[in-house]
Order: sequence, then structure tokens, then C-alpha cells
Amino acid sequence: MSMLPALIHGSGLRSRLVTKLFRLVIRRKWHMNKSTPQRVTVAIDAMTKLLSVYSGVPVSIRELSKTSVSISYLEQIFSVLRGAGLIVGSRGPGGGYSPCSTSMTVADVIRGLNPGGFLSAPSVLSALETVSINSLIDRETGKPFEGYCTGNNVGWREG
Repeated sequence: MSMLPALIHGSGLRSRLVTKLFRLVIRRKWHMNKSTPQRVTVAIDAMTKLLSVYSGVPVSIRELSKTSVSISYLEQIFSVLRGAGLIVGSRGPGGGYSPCSTSMTVADVIRGLNPGGFLSAPSVLSALETVSINSLIDRETGKPFEGYCTGNNVGWREG
């Protein structure tokens, strides 16, 4: 299930604003290439999946790609997010990706991708700054998640 509907189909002024912004971006393309809205949506979905399954052990790209996206496409996106400091990758057996923070917003993910165009507008980012990845997880699972930090390890446990 895509996280974008969970982001867009809430109640209130903020969700209507987000809905309108994404529709404008998708319809008019606002000086972005054709794949930018899809790339942003896939990145938000993947970060939501990563944060919801992460338990202190790196999550493999194979497990994350079960969301109907190819492994190579997800690796391209995660390479950019790793460069932005949102995730950490580890190689070898038992390797995978780990989040760098327990409090990440949709705006953080978009900034990490640096898509340019309308999505990088300050008004769009400030509206999306209030939408946390945790809230998307809560909406998707119906259960609240609580982040925890121990040393350099960031993880999740059910609250």
C-alpha cells in the first residue's frame, strides 16, 4: 500500500494543501523530469518501510524492495538518501540500511532527494515539515511506534 494516500487523505486544511500541491506537481510537472514525483513517492514509501521494520539490525534492500519497486531503482534512491545523511548503509552478510534519526519528516526525505522545481519550494517543504514518517507508520499499521536510541543504534519498538 502506498504511503502517499495516507499522507494526502487526512482531514483538515494541511492535508488539503498537500493534496493540491502534489496534484499541481503531477499535472504541471513544474520544471521537473517525469520521474520526480514517482521518485519522491517511492522514497517516502521506502523510508516508511525501513523505519517500521528496523529493530537495531540493518534491513536488506531486498526486503525493502518487496514494495513493487526494483532493487536497482531502490538502490539509486537510497544512494542519494545515504549521501544526504538520512540513512547509513552497511556491506557484507547481514548488511543493509539503517535510519540515522528517529524523528524524520516527509520534508527531510524530499530535501534529501533534492528534486528541484516545485517540490523544493519553501512553502511546500514547510507544509510537509509537520508530516512525520512516524505518523505515516501509525496510519498504516494502526499502532503507535516509539523510537529508541542506544549509543549509535536507532530503532523502533511497539509502544
